[in-house]
Amino acid sequence: MKAVLPAMRAPRQGTIINFSSIGAQFYNPGSDYYSAAKMAQEGITLTLKTEVESLGLRVMVIEPGAFRTDFAGRSLKGAKTEIDDYADTVGPRRKANDRTDGTQPGDPARAARLIVETVREAEVAEAAAARQRCGHDRPQGTGGAARGDQRGAGRERRH
Repeated sequence: MKAVLPAMRAPRQGTIINFSSIGAQFYNPGSDYYSAAKMAQEGITLTLKTEVESLGLRVMVIEPGAFRTDFAGRSLKGAKTEIDDYADTVGPRRKANDRTDGTQPGDPARAARLIVETVREAEVAEAAAARQRCGHDRPQGTGGAARGDQRGAGRERRH
């Protein structure tokens, strides 16, 4: 972000997109470090939005859910040592991860198209939603834009 901001500030246009995860909003046992990293990504993204939106720059965070990517495959490395004290909390998550690789409902190609469409729409819209959730496992019953704080950092659009 730091490297591209000077080039974006000069013409007063551009969009920064950071990728987070739906895991930043849901706290799954056994995913504490992952969720914390994604929360930090969202924090810096939404803070940057408040700093640069008056300059005509757009900033958004994409929160993908479960997509058929390598996330649950070789990319997902759990601790080698299983601790009995966590069998009831972390254990089910560990077992679920073993079964999900390649079976996730989300289509990454479709998500990519939606992200491109969203950025194009934001280029002509007054304000882009700060959070873009996509995937079959996003919170249900929350379609459309949900309003957050008055500055727009909490606005969400779910695909």
